[in-house]
Amino acid sequence: MRLGNDLYVPLGSSGVGKSTDGGNTFVVGNTGLNQVQVNNLLVAGNTVFASSYGGGTYRTTNGGAGWQNCNIGQPTNAGCYGMGKLGNTLFVGMNGVPSTIFKSINNGNSWSEVANTSWGRVESFFTVGSIIFAVSGDGLKRSTNGMDWISVTSPVLGSGFGQFGSGPDGKLYYSSTYHFAVSTDTGATWFEGIGNQDDDGPGHFAILNGKVFAGTSYSGVVFRNTSEFVFTANKPLVAEKECGFSIFPNPTSHNFSIQMPDGEMDSKVSLLGLKGELIRTWTNHQNLGIEGIIPGFYMVKLQTSKGEVIKKLMVE
Repeated sequence: MRLGNDLYVPLGSSGVGKSTDGGNTFVVGNTGLNQVQVNNLLVAGNTVFASSYGGGTYRTTNGGAGWQNCNIGQPTNAGCYGMGKLGNTLFVGMNGVPSTIFKSINNGNSWSEVANTSWGRVESFFTVGSIIFAVSGDGLKRSTNGMDWISVTSPVLGSGFGQFGSGPDGKLYYSSTYHFAVSTDTGATWFEGIGNQDDDGPGHFAILNGKVFAGTSYSGVVFRNTSEFVFTANKPLVAEKECGFSIFPNPTSHNFSIQMPDGEMDSKVSLLGLKGELIRTWTNHQNLGIEGIIPGFYMVKLQTSKGEVIKKLMVE
């Protein structure tokens, strides 16, 4: 999350990390957070807000040196996740099924319920112009008022949540474990970028000075230059659930096979490195050999009539 040239990243039970040198170093600030787990951040003007599990929302107006609780109107011991902003209205997603979305029209001084959904928890929000998007357990949603929501096409790249956001170029970006995708039409279609963080864990991310910074589960904050991402611009990204593509066994140490979508027997299979470099191709789909492949994580790309599908493969 950016405030000016400063970067902020949620660190779970450790608090919030802040960098003032372009992401080279981070300093942890947790004064006032009362040992809660910080899940997400939001910048509104000169204020940084933090959502937490068990303590509701917090805010700081002094660059993270001290945090104050601002959860009036929220449920007691609330599990807060995504935070977003549309105009002067703030939004926060509460955990639970049904999940709830609360809003504040006074910069976090008080909150009221605005929507009750069956999506599962709302992991994050982001805004593009007059539209606010919600990343939920039921996929990507959009709204122009925070009350009425509709579903939006989004990349589905395996289990777990990814993070969505908008860049200064007006595009939508998606980040998750080993995946990075972009949409230029407000989420109607997505194109896959090879080369996300080389670490397990979906990343909260920020774009600053031509770099994409991503938080990881085990290696802290990593970054790549936007020029390193290779987007498959010829065919759109297709959700796995739409094409029936699966790999087995995965992980593997000898070979692997692919469960093909119906009517896609002539699809081409490629093995790629995490920066998009081509390593090997196959025209068949069973007992694909990986002899000579160094253990690690790779991407298997399947070219179908609907588009390109990419899935992670672990070689042991």
